Amino acid sequence: MQERTQDELKIISSMADTMLDLGEGCTEEQLANRFTRAEIKTYSEEARTVAYRKADRIAA
Repeated sequence: MQERTQDELKIISSMADTMLDLGEGCTEEQLANRFTRAEIKTYSEEARTVAYRKADRIAA
């Protein structure tokens, strides 16, 4: 994983929270209501990983 700026980390964290709020199977279209297509393309994989980690902490 590459080094991210504070702003990028905020986007990733926010996207992860949105993914958790939307639930399993959230779509790019749903994310596009809050994030740009460029942000989704750039950060969605990292955000998904963060969402899984957050979900594990919530479940524990």
